[in-house]
Amino acid sequence: MSGYKNLIKNIPDEAREKFVEKLLDVVLESNHKSKIPQPIVNQTFRLMNHDLLDSDYGVELLLKQGLMCEPEQTMALIADTVSLQMVFSELKAIQSELKVKLPIMQ
Repeated sequence: MSGYKNLIKNIPDEAREKFVEKLLDVVLESNHKSKIPQPIVNQTFRLMNHDLLDSDYGVELLLKQGLMCEPEQTMALIADTVSLQMVFSELKAIQSELKVKLPIMQ
């Protein structure tokens, strides 16, 4: 499995939409968009037109673009999101152990 696929797998479903929005903002607001090859830009627009930007492939394309034009911001966003995955995993375990519904997990 590629590094992108492993990374995408660790993005919690609950956070994926927000992650995609933030990553798209990073890419669109970058002053270094010229570093992104045109075929990747075209593929991204096609996915956007079909509302598939939050698919695994769409997230992979956005990650590639973010890492090409704004690697530090992209890595910070990844770190925050993957850390969130660990928090959700722990909260799920706690919820199960305590046999209660935590407000954040509903």
